[in-house]
Amino acid sequence: SEALETMQDPVVLSNRSATYAMRQRFDKALLDADKALKLAPQWPRVYHRRGHALFHLGRYNEAVATIEEGLRLDEKDGALLEAAAKLKEYTEPGDDFWLDTSSATSASPEQPIPEEANPAAATRSVPRAGAFSSASAKAKGNG
Repeated sequence: SEALETMQDPVVLSNRSATYAMRQRFDKALLDADKALKLAPQWPRVYHRRGHALFHLGRYNEAVATIEEGLRLDEKDGALLEAAAKLKEYTEPGDDFWLDTSSATSASPEQPIPEEANPAAATRSVPRAGAFSSASAKAKGNG
């Protein structure tokens, strides 16, 4: 386990991020996703891992920005498209962080709005853990 702490392999870090997410340790999932992102910034899967963790930490604006960034790398990535759809499902119209996946590569992203500046985000119920991606549901036997 000490070797994993100093691991500099983005695949291992991404996989460990997914494992932490399945165990609902989204804080640790985010740390590994961030490390993997530094090592492999062109790999769309890492953006999904990071967005998934951010979403479950209630950091919706950052989750949206991360998913949008991943979609700019690969606008046809199934996991990112599914994540974008889930973000729309679990947010409400008028929220400042809605995604427009039809123009994922053509528009420049706006700066995320802090959660405290968005009163709608504060009153919304948080979806169950794992609701962000079907991969989470399948791993738990729900899919």
